[in-house]
Amino acid sequence: SLGYLSAISRLSLGSISAGEPSRRPPPLPSSDPSLQALPFYYKAIEAGAAALRNEYPGRKVQLLAHSIGGWISRAYLGQLPAEERSATFSALATLGTPHAPPPEGFFRTIDQTRGLLRFVEERYPGAFHPELRYLTVGSRAQRGALPGGGAGLVGGALAYASYLPLGGEGGVEGDGITPLRCAHLDGAEQREVDAYHIAFVPGSGTRLLGCRWYGSPDVVGEWADFLR
Repeated sequence: SLGYLSAISRLSLGSISAGEPSRRPPPLPSSDPSLQALPFYYKAIEAGAAALRNEYPGRKVQLLAHSIGGWISRAYLGQLPAEERSATFSALATLGTPHAPPPEGFFRTIDQTRGLLRFVEERYPGAFHPELRYLTVGSRAQRGALPGGGAGLVGGALAYASYLPLGGEGGVEGDGITPLRCAHLDGAEQREVDAYHIAFVPGSGTRLLGCRWYGSPDVVGEWADFLR
């Protein structure tokens, strides 16, 4: 399969959530809040799809998304007119995507997606569009644990801190960022790989030598056959 990488500027990323992370983000007003919060993502997807369609006329686009790009792609596909969606796209594959919204209670009040993920899951649950093929890929490479919990002083604690607000439990298995229980969609083809969420330090781009992630050559072979 041939692909096109949709580029997103770092300045655009700040549009998803307003205010300080420690404060409760205000909800987004709109019947479809994604139209207000994610237009830069949608434009990037549209540009990539148009480039592929121009280069390979008559072929449909398969979306491959990593991390939050997976639920953003679900939001994008959902807001398209049905005819346009079915004529343009044939599949969505997600790698390490936190598909499940934060659980009810305290963690939902500090949801940094400002309710977007909950909106997507309520409006387009599971493998929602029957004309599309869905693949979700997750991992159990890292168990979350508090310091001293026996899961690695740094990796276990970082995973715990990420898993807790996403799924309500920190001591579970996942890829170091996304807990496995949040990575899959009902009705999708589901695969599990032995890999971490990323292989670099966020922000700096520093590579973590020897760290297998979803994009490592030996891991790609475990999911890439879905993109046919």
